[in-house]
Amino acid sequence: MRQRAGMAAVAAAASIAVALAGCGGGEDSGGGSGSTAAASPDAQVVQRLYRGTYEAPPPAPRPQPGKKLLLLSCGQSLPTCAQAMSGAQEAAKAMGWSTTIFDTKGDPNQASAGIRQALVSKVDGVFVYFTDCRLMKQALQEARDAKLPVVAAESLDCDFGGSGQPLFAGTVRYVEGSYADWIAAYGKAQAQYVIAKTGGKAKMLDFMEDDLLGAAIQQRAQQAAFRACGGCGLYPVKYTIGDLSTGIQQKAQQALLQHPDADSLVVQYDAVLLAGVSSAAASAGRSLVVMAAEGDTATMDLVRSGKVTAGVGIPIEWEGYAGVDALNRLMHGEQPASSGIGIQVYDRDHNTPASGPYRPPIDFRAAYRKAWGLGG
Repeated sequence: MRQRAGMAAVAAAASIAVALAGCGGGEDSGGGSGSTAAASPDAQVVQRLYRGTYEAPPPAPRPQPGKKLLLLSCGQSLPTCAQAMSGAQEAAKAMGWSTTIFDTKGDPNQASAGIRQALVSKVDGVFVYFTDCRLMKQALQEARDAKLPVVAAESLDCDFGGSGQPLFAGTVRYVEGSYADWIAAYGKAQAQYVIAKTGGKAKMLDFMEDDLLGAAIQQRAQQAAFRACGGCGLYPVKYTIGDLSTGIQQKAQQALLQHPDADSLVVQYDAVLLAGVSSAAASAGRSLVVMAAEGDTATMDLVRSGKVTAGVGIPIEWEGYAGVDALNRLMHGEQPASSGIGIQVYDRDHNTPASGPYRPPIDFRAAYRKAWGLGG
């Protein structure tokens, strides 16, 4: 959802049926380009996306101080992974807990070593970010046998797709439901915005990654939205994580030349945009609706300057807080509750701060302290 370069996850996402509304005209409410119309069903959808679905997390048991956590990072050199770990560290500190980070350095094959280090270190819980169960299945089974709770965010459990048994003790929950539910809604929101901003006639370059499960779910939701839009067209641009360092800009330039009628593009996470897609769009010589993702500072700077149209914001540190909150609930015999993380679109005129990254509509740090009974 997210700068997720460097992860070499296995691709094989199961089909997810997404019910999507049809397409009509759009209302130009700032920050984008393309033909627009006055009030329409699509304009109403965009206004709803601007409002978003974020909410405060519910009350939780008061944390017991002195717990020890291992935080399994998908790669501390990757901004999104580091931000998730930072959020988890903040949350643990507020609870009176200590943390150790295990850095996989962008190699998910190292995740099992991290789980086994947690077992040897006798920690009280593990938080995993952006690493699917299937990539550390045996180690997770060992953790389960040892009754060590492992909670994950933006990660699919081993029962995803209807086969296998869940091995995470819990996963971060979103307003839209599970990670799979939320990332599908995320992809749908990206497509809905582009469709509305082009008056229901989008001809979109869809940058499609086939080596990440979450990205596959997101893409299928986008594609379903475009199939429901009778006046839209979709041009797939396939790439892998390796292309982010070796040639994504060239692929984007070639796609724009091959499809001179393309008026929009969408990326699954900001690292794709920043690796060269935004540069290719800027040099294309035509107006494009450019749909980004989580909204890190570099992306938001492009939005503020008018070079990127919009995105769907994700406060990554909040996911770290949510992972620690889920562990706290499990330690008290409760199941993880909704984190309150939802969907919200930002563009130049909506939900974009004067500086810095995307900021959610709720102060999640204060909300969690209140939920944990720790005061302001």
